[in-house]
This record gives sequence, C-alpha cells and structure tokens, in this order.
Amino acid sequence: MSKQEIIQKTLRFFAKKILRKYKPRIIGITGSVGKSTTKEMIFTVLEKKFHTRKSEKNYNNEVGIPLTIIGVTGEKKNILQWVGVFIQAIRVSFFSNNYPDVLVLELAADQIGDIKYFCDFIPIEVGVLTNVGISHLENFKTKENIFKEKSYLLKQANKFVIYNKDNIDVEKIQKIITVDNKSYGLNNQADFNITEVGYNYNKQNVLKGTIFKVIHGGKSISGKLNNLMGRPYLYGVLAAVTVADYFDIDLKEAIASLENRTVMPGHMALIKGIKNTSIIDDTYNSAPASVKEALGVTSEIEASRKIIVLGDMLELGKREASSHKLVGKKVADIKNSIFVAVGDKMKIAVDRFKKKVSNNQSRVYWFENSIEAGRFVQNLIKTGDLILVKGSQGMRMEKIVLEIMAEPNRKKELIVRQDKDWIE
Repeated sequence: MSKQEIIQKTLRFFAKKILRKYKPRIIGITGSVGKSTTKEMIFTVLEKKFHTRKSEKNYNNEVGIPLTIIGVTGEKKNILQWVGVFIQAIRVSFFSNNYPDVLVLELAADQIGDIKYFCDFIPIEVGVLTNVGISHLENFKTKENIFKEKSYLLKQANKFVIYNKDNIDVEKIQKIITVDNKSYGLNNQADFNITEVGYNYNKQNVLKGTIFKVIHGGKSISGKLNNLMGRPYLYGVLAAVTVADYFDIDLKEAIASLENRTVMPGHMALIKGIKNTSIIDDTYNSAPASVKEALGVTSEIEASRKIIVLGDMLELGKREASSHKLVGKKVADIKNSIFVAVGDKMKIAVDRFKKKVSNNQSRVYWFENSIEAGRFVQNLIKTGDLILVKGSQGMRMEKIVLEIMAEPNRKKELIVRQDKDWIE
C-alpha cells in the first residue's frame, strides 16, 4: 500500500467517525460546472443562522473532503504536517468540540466511482446537482457515464434534492429522484426562477455587476450581485435560495446576503482593468458549457469593444475538435469582438472564426502561451473595452489578467493561483 493510500484511508476513517459523533447536516454539491460558485452561495445564506463549514479552495477530492470534515486547511507536504492533521483528527473524534451544525461540501468527480466513494461514508441530507456537461470526458468516455456519476448523489441524498431544470438531462434526473425535491432555472418552468436579468453601471458608465428578480410561489424579489457577472452566478443564487427555503430562512434575507458576496477568484469575477477597462476574469477553469455561459454574458453587456481571450479547453477527448469549432463560431457571432486565442487546440476555433468572419484581419490573433498573449492584450486594449479571459487550468490564463488589472497590489485577493507553488 502506497503512502497516499494510507493517508487516504486514515483520513476516511477519522472523517467517518467524526460524522457519526456530531451528526452535522450535510449538503453535497456536484456537477460538471458551477460547483464552487454554488457552494459559496449556499454557505453565504446559511452562515448567519447556522454554524456552517464549507470545503475550501479545491478541497473537493478523496483527501480534501475528509480534511474539511476534520477541520484542517492548507496543503500538507511533509510527515510532520500529516502528524499534526492526525492529532487534530483524534482531538475532534474523541473530545468535545464546537463542531459545525452544517457542512457544505463540493464533491468532485473526475472518474467513475468518485461520488460513490464519498456517499459510502458521508450521509448526504441535501443533494445539489448543478448540471451535467462533458467535463473530464476523456476519463468518462461517454456523456451517459458522466450523467450516471453525477446523478448518483441525488439517489443517495436522504431527505432533499435540488437540481437545475435548465439542464438537458432533466427528464432523466426526475426519474431517479425518490425524496422531496425542488428545481431551479432561468426558463420559468422551475420551482425557483430568475427573470429580468440585467447589468448595472456607475455614473462613469463603468460596469458594476448583475441585477435580477427571483420568482417563487407567485412572489417576486429583487436582487443584485456586485462585481459578479451573469448566468453562472445566477444559477448559484437560485440553488442557494432553494437551500435557504429548505432551511426555513427568509428569502428576502437570503437574497440580500448575497449582494456583496466576496469575489471568487477566476469565477466570472468583475475586475478593474488598466486604461479604464472592465475585465471578466473566468480563468479558474474551462469547459464547453462554461465557455458558452461566459460568451453569452459577454454578448449581452454594452461595451465599445469586446476582447475575447480564450485558452484551450483540456480533457475533452473525442469532443475536442467539435467543441473548439463551436467556440470559434460563437465568438464570431459577438458584435464588436476581437478574438485572442491561446494554445494549440484554440487554432481550431481560430479557423472556424475566420471562415465565418470575412473581414477578420484585425479581429483574430493566436498565441502559443498566456505570457505572449498577455503582453499583446496589454497593448491592444483601449478605454471602455470589456475583456473576457478564460481557459483551462493548465493554460494559466490568470497570467493575462495580471498583465492588465488596474490594482496589481490586490492580486492575491482577486486572482486565482497566486500561492507559492502555482507561481513557481
């Protein structure tokens, strides 16, 4: 047995023991995209009423989830640090502790069996499915396998299920649910809906954030999100409001608590750019569904020019070529857009863009890596531009945002992957 396997099994043992002792109410969240946003929103609406803990950063795997349950944060690199973890686990397991009432856990599924692994030792009270896309298709082989993996959480939730009704697999989802459930969406067919989505600006006509109305039970409640942009966050709002309703929290209070939700680095976050520009920073990761959402938001916002900076979408397997072609087509459909592509796979998107846009001489550019692209974008942008930056983690697209952000002194607060290991 390897060192990693020993650590994983030991962590699972203590996590299981702790959950049996304290019996916290557990919300499990999974999906192809939107997990982190949804987790943060749900935590925000619960934390004022309940002692609540959430999984931090990317603590969403076989090691990270038990660490969250134990109550330990930070990466562990040596034996002394792991000894400290196990001492903490013993303390929490056997002695009185001010343990949280509610745990909000983001559950990643990179391969078949991941969700079952979690559900075998974590009693999920509320299961939340954000959507089913084709992230990690290279590992799952088929979208049907992805659906089976993600939806397993809904089968195991023992009291309540929440799901996104806008997902194309919604009919299959409805067939497997055996407990009370509510749906959310933007199509007016769900139990919780959002309508009248728009964007607000300050007196200098600089973008501030997103405005909307939540519709439930015939009632309409206005809300806004400062520094957060568009539909991806709106789905998070809806999931959080649905959870709030389940936990008997006033919906007006829940929506108001989200207004100044702290910006999540790299998740459709609105950042001030140099030359009085606005940056939509979506550099945490990328997948076809999330690119579609980001481009949809960008197309709706008013701006003199829209600079679309996209890096490769990785781990798509046989969908790689078709997905990148579709990106090129969608970028070409955005008025006043300039396309800056980064990475070998984005060459496919560039070719599709050129086929659709006849006069493309000054509208499309390609770069091998994010460092080269960042220098170019810094010189390209002008006052009033809106810049979308997005790509898979491996493309390191946050380096472009670092080149063009107006407040580089806030990079550790605003930009993803600024810890020492990532920088090195």
